Amino acid sequence: FNQGYLFGFFITVGIALALALIYYFVCGNRLFKWSKVYVWIIVLALAGGMGYGVTYSYAKKSLITGVEKRYTKEKGRIEGEAEYVSQMHKELDKWKKEWTREAKSNPKVIYFSLISVFYAMLFFFIFSLLFKKHTVYAKVIPF
Repeated sequence: FNQGYLFGFFITVGIALALALIYYFVCGNRLFKWSKVYVWIIVLALAGGMGYGVTYSYAKKSLITGVEKRYTKEKGRIEGEAEYVSQMHKELDKWKKEWTREAKSNPKVIYFSLISVFYAMLFFFIFSLLFKKHTVYAKVIPF
């Protein structure tokens, strides 16, 4: 999960960059009616929402994949009589279900995703300041 933080951060910055490029170089140069502050705020919120969704999905999948790997590793280690192996496989199945359920509602995943909302909006704002002078209609957006 720790390696997912950096990946999630770069994905969030990429989303903010892509949306800023689309807003300023497509809407800001071609569509005067979309070069308004309220449209910019909608795109800012969209950047935050997309940052949340992508990082939440990735972090949750990362945790569940970790559970799957550990389950497979532990299942391969069990040796002994057939009855013992069967009982241990049942215990591992219970463990896997419990940990998968916990991984889906892990507060770290939600916290990480909320941090990504902040970064997506921050970087969209920064990219807005960098790109606004290169447009025809959106030179004064956000201010």
